[in-house]
Amino acid sequence: MIKIEYKNLKIIFTDNRINLSYKHIPYDEAKLNWERFRSNYLYKGLKLSYLTQIHSGIVRVANKEGWQGWGDGLITEKKNLGLIIFLADCTPLTVFDVSGSIICNLHCGWRSVHHGIIQRAIGSIRSMGGEKLLAVIGPSAKGCCYEVKEDVVERFSEYPQAFRMINGKIFFSLNKVIREILTQYNVEILYESKLCTICCQNFFSYRRTTVSYTHLTL
Repeated sequence: MIKIEYKNLKIIFTDNRINLSYKHIPYDEAKLNWERFRSNYLYKGLKLSYLTQIHSGIVRVANKEGWQGWGDGLITEKKNLGLIIFLADCTPLTVFDVSGSIICNLHCGWRSVHHGIIQRAIGSIRSMGGEKLLAVIGPSAKGCCYEVKEDVVERFSEYPQAFRMINGKIFFSLNKVIREILTQYNVEILYESKLCTICCQNFFSYRRTTVSYTHLTL
C-alpha cells in the first residue's frame, strides 16, 4: 500500500493484500474487507463517493457520499469526502490545487485519456478557483508489459515516443502520454510510482490474471 500525504490530503493506493471489489468473491468477504480497510486506514467520519466506471472522459462533481453516476473522474471541494476510483491496470491519477482544497481522482485507461479526461479535470479544477496544480500518479501497467494493438497507436499518433516494438509486439507507456499532458497544462507532478501492476506481483492485474480483482485510489 502506498500513502501520499500533502497538507490536509491523504492519497492511498491499495495493493493485493486486500480485495475491495465485490466481484468474484462472496459479498460477506468483500464487506469484511471494507470494514477492515475502514478501521485500519480511514479516519472516523470520512464519507466515500464512487462511480460506475465506463472508460470515458466524464468527470463528476461529488458533493455527497455514495454513487455519483457513470463516469471515470470525481472532483470535490468538500472536506471529509473520499473519492474512490477502482483499478486493475489503468493509471490512477490525482490532480489537486496547491492549497489542497480542490481534489480530483481519475481512472485513466487509454480510452479515458483519449477522450480528454485529464484536460477536462484540469479545466474543472481551474474553473472552481484552483490555480497552481499538482498531480500524483499511482501504480499501473507500464511500457515494459503493456501490449497494445495498432488501433491504440493510431489514436495516440502524436505521441510516438510512448510506443516501442519488441519481437513484433507493440508496447505502450500510457504514463508518458499522461506526463506530457500534465506538462502541457502546467501541472507539476508531485509523485509518480514506477511500479508496474502487470509484472509487480503486489498488485491486482487484469492483464496478468484476466480476473478483475480490484485495488483502489482514495
